[in-house]
Amino acid sequence: CCCCCCHQLVHHLLIGDVLGGKVKQALQAMGPHVAPLGLRFYRWSKDLTAGFPKSWDRTLFIVQRGSWNRKQPIGQRVMSLRVNAASGVTSNYQTFVTGWLKQQATDQSESWGRPADIEQLPDGSLVISDDTSGSIFRVTWEGARG
Repeated sequence: CCCCCCHQLVHHLLIGDVLGGKVKQALQAMGPHVAPLGLRFYRWSKDLTAGFPKSWDRTLFIVQRGSWNRKQPIGQRVMSLRVNAASGVTSNYQTFVTGWLKQQATDQSESWGRPADIEQLPDGSLVISDDTSGSIFRVTWEGARG
């Protein structure tokens, strides 16, 4: 997708919808300079061989590419956010995958890559692209899926 479309979707997630001159509050604040580029709702099915448990159905995965010019780097991780389909209420905003940026990093030289997008494969696993290191990472679930 083009940057314009991503920007518009991210704008709605971060800022909220402008409806009839009224601003609707954002569902989840994400912090400054996190640059959320990749967004994917997880779709659970009993037929997934490498999938996550049913409780992960409709979880929103947010790839935060991070800022290149921030003094104290932030982002460069994948976050997960549970969204109640009926009410739109969000919960459990937490780090899902991290490691591209060293803890306590003071600049971008302490980073070995920057995640850009996330997709769900037919088997239920997730793949995360990193356009800085030229890598693709696959994430699978181990353990009970019940």
